[in-house]
Amino acid sequence: AVLVGRILNAINGLAERLEDSLLERMKDKIEKSYLSFTFAQPYQHAIYGGDLCFETSKWTLEEKLAALKKVTMDDMRNFSHRLLSSFQLEMLVHGNCTPEEAKSIGELYIEKLKPAAPSEGTLPAIRVAQLEDKKDYYYRFKEFNEEDNNS
Repeated sequence: AVLVGRILNAINGLAERLEDSLLERMKDKIEKSYLSFTFAQPYQHAIYGGDLCFETSKWTLEEKLAALKKVTMDDMRNFSHRLLSSFQLEMLVHGNCTPEEAKSIGELYIEKLKPAAPSEGTLPAIRVAQLEDKKDYYYRFKEFNEEDNNS
């Protein structure tokens, strides 16, 4: 519980300690990761296309790249404060831990982060699209790597 307390204290003060240079390095690394996906194997692109079809509120690679370019340090700080100010805690404690210890860890999260309960409209709906039987579905998108003749 001592370690969890220290981690939560670090989370609370992290936004104020972030530097612009760190944010730029993180943005660069994420952008490279997104761009390297464009050269991934075609089956990975097919899985990505399936995810876009079946999951609600899924952003495309292009949307993520466009949003990433606009992110500023102020955006990160504001998001951090909003993220930690209101949430619903659900946790799984695994390992050598009694039910009482697990509950005390959960209470420690609430005590340290002091979140407000989220309003009902802000909780995401966790669901996937339901496909009807005996129908064909297609989702087509331009291949990221046009030089790959296996796509």
